[in-house]
Amino acid sequence: MTQHWRERFALAYLDPPFNTGADKGYPDRLPHGVWLAFLDERLPSCNHCFRPGAVVVIHLDISELHYLKVLCDERFGRERFLGQVSWRRSPDRTVLGQGSALLSDHLEYLLVYAHQRKPIVPRPTRTAPIPPQTLATYSRQLTIGAARRPTDEFVDGQGQTVRIFVRPDFTLARSVVRT
Repeated sequence: MTQHWRERFALAYLDPPFNTGADKGYPDRLPHGVWLAFLDERLPSCNHCFRPGAVVVIHLDISELHYLKVLCDERFGRERFLGQVSWRRSPDRTVLGQGSALLSDHLEYLLVYAHQRKPIVPRPTRTAPIPPQTLATYSRQLTIGAARRPTDEFVDGQGQTVRIFVRPDFTLARSVVRT
C-alpha cells in the first residue's frame, strides 16, 4: 500500500462471512480453523492505515463470535476491547411461529476494539429510573402445553421428513421474581 494511505482512517468496519454453513453464494462453509486463519491473516493487514485513536468494528453472528473475540484479544490486546454491541436483525421469531426455533437466532453482534490504545470514553449515566412497565417485561414466562396438531410436512434436502406442528395451548404469564 502506498504512503498515501498511511494513518488516514479512523474506523475499520469488517463484515466477514459469518461461517454459518449456509449456501449464500460465497464461502460460508469453511472449516472452523480455516475461517479463523482467514481472519487472522487479514486483521493486521491495514495497521499502517489507521490514525491514532482509530476503532476497529467487526460484524458477525453467534456462529463464530466467541472464537473471533479470543483471536481479537490476542491480536489487538484484551485491554483494547471497548465492548460488544448486540442488535436485533429482524423481528423475533419465537417458539410460537412458523420457521421458529427453540433458541431464537435474531441477533447480530459488533465487536469493537481500539486500534492502538484504549481511548478514554465517559460512561453514560442513567438519569431516570427504568419504568416499572419495562421492568415487568423481564419477568414473564412462556409455558407450552403438551397438545399439538400437525399442520404441514415436507422432505428436506437430505431426504428427511420434516413435520410442523401447531401448539394451541400456551400461556405467557408473570413469573415470580425473587430478589
